[in-house]
Amino acid sequence: MKRGLLFCLALLILSPAAAPCLERFPVISTMELVTLLAEREAGAADFVLVNTLDRIIADDATIPGSINIPVHTIPTTDALPEDMSKYLVFY
Repeated sequence: MKRGLLFCLALLILSPAAAPCLERFPVISTMELVTLLAEREAGAADFVLVNTLDRIIADDATIPGSINIPVHTIPTTDALPEDMSKYLVFY
């Protein structure tokens, strides 16, 4: 079971389909997010933090100050800001 899970995870990570996303969108580290959150609290940064987990899971696993938009509802949601230049961070 564990071996199969590791294989699936490795396949997902090494998949060529994921590569264009990583090139198009910047990936930030946990420490960079911590810094951004502190800057936002101080008024020095303005961004929207989006939790893409399903609502049931998001109730127990969310970063304070984030909004929950399950990943499958992103194309149809009206919860994202209308300002298209606003920085968005998805997790």
